Amino acid sequence: MCRTRIIAAISHAGAIAGLIVAALASLPAGAQPAPFCPLAERREVCVRPACIVDPAVPKPNWHDAAQCMRNLRDVWAASAKDPTARQASADFARRYVEFAIMQPSQAAPRDGAAALLVERNQRGEAFNAMGQGGVAYFLLQFARLAQVGDTSAAANWYRELAVRAIEALLNPVESGGFVRRTPCGDKECAWFHSVTRRDWSGSEGGTLNQDLHAIRDLLLIANGRFALPPELEQRLDATVEAALRQLLAGTDPSTPTLDGYFPPGSRQSLAFYGARLGRQSAPAYYYLGRGTLDCHYHVHATELLFQIMTEAGKRPRLVALAQQGLACGSPLWRYDAAIRAVRATPARATCDSRDIARYRPPSPLPCGG
Repeated sequence: MCRTRIIAAISHAGAIAGLIVAALASLPAGAQPAPFCPLAERREVCVRPACIVDPAVPKPNWHDAAQCMRNLRDVWAASAKDPTARQASADFARRYVEFAIMQPSQAAPRDGAAALLVERNQRGEAFNAMGQGGVAYFLLQFARLAQVGDTSAAANWYRELAVRAIEALLNPVESGGFVRRTPCGDKECAWFHSVTRRDWSGSEGGTLNQDLHAIRDLLLIANGRFALPPELEQRLDATVEAALRQLLAGTDPSTPTLDGYFPPGSRQSLAFYGARLGRQSAPAYYYLGRGTLDCHYHVHATELLFQIMTEAGKRPRLVALAQQGLACGSPLWRYDAAIRAVRATPARATCDSRDIARYRPPSPLPCGG
């Protein structure tokens, strides 16, 4: 059985009449459609087939949507000098955001947080800070691209969506957001609740790499010169500062730290993948226990930590924490040393050799790192 599918770029009021970016094709059921390639002379500049706009297909989770938005940004930017291709890319990007981000969730928001732009789980709660940060960052990238050869209304539309997404990321869990704030002596610490599973409460989310993704993306936003409202930028800096403090020196016993995931002096060869929060007085740390995934995520978390400390070092109020994070004997130093130990003695942990081979820290660490 075959079916015919038409994938075409739409235009604003027919401005690009006749531009067909995916040919009419008879495809076997389940086959992927042709990719969107706005530049005829550069067939390598395409939107992946997985990043389609099709109401018959379930909308992606926001982490996957952010990967598609990265792809769309690159295609849109590559089309900048061709007015027809640029407009087709702009149209496709808007359609994708309307499809993947703007569709209402099946679960209604709780706690009066309807104004926040946020993906919700089966309970109606914000639950994945990783996808949230990625979507916010690429919405700002789209706003910047829309300023070239497009109307200011489009740029403003993307920017307003991005601000709503950032507001959600900075909001407390109790108000429909992601952040748990706790005292750290006379200062404040913060944790971004995040978990992949939609059946867990968002407040239970303690996935390390997802907390790190949220921090990294907020730093990319802060350093990206996106002309955010000053008050929002100040809150962003303050929240990231509190989140870094939590990772490095958090004192609340119910909130995770980098040492909690990878205790100093323990016999662990790798950091825990995540922690389930709120059900006990202390985080319930756990491994995935599936093949080489725990090693993969240890490497990934270490790479994210390097990125975070590099970006934090560009923010005046975060320089001291960045220096602390890169110091001799810091948690990051131990995470890095664990990878080097696996590289030297592969039998010490179950790792995919490709993860170890591609690991390249951006700068040397002290103490022989």
